[in-house]
Amino acid sequence: MASRLPGESELPLQIVNMAEEDIDLVLEIEERVFSAPWSREAFTMALEQPIIRAWIARTDQALAGYVITSLTSSYLLIANLAVDLWARKKGVGQKLMEFVLEYSSERGARWAYLDVRCSNEEAIRLYKRLGFEVVGMRAGYYSDPTEDSLVMMRNLP
Repeated sequence: MASRLPGESELPLQIVNMAEEDIDLVLEIEERVFSAPWSREAFTMALEQPIIRAWIARTDQALAGYVITSLTSSYLLIANLAVDLWARKKGVGQKLMEFVLEYSSERGARWAYLDVRCSNEEAIRLYKRLGFEVVGMRAGYYSDPTEDSLVMMRNLP
């Protein structure tokens, strides 16, 4: 497991497949944490696609975060990762990422990649701790506000 930062405490989490009935709570988090949130239709369509894998992380009391991925025979794309504001710096993002990396590796994926806003320093630090490296940049990739993305990638065992 990747190292924790000083002062970070972990939450006891259960990671399970996202279902249609989870979308309302997922949308609440999406709207709290992103300036350009996915729509209900985007989540519904994602859950209908055979190559999409989506999981939620929950505590006994609440939904703490979620991750949406696309998994093919050779690679994993992290399409969307979010941790609710109250659950930040408690290991949720790291646990979700470790879960999807292991899940994908066990199913034959050889590498993982993702895009992240250049200004999202917290996420970039997490991804680097998990072994991702910057391999490129996409100009104007994000909107609201317009911003470049870093393309990050790592090999899977």
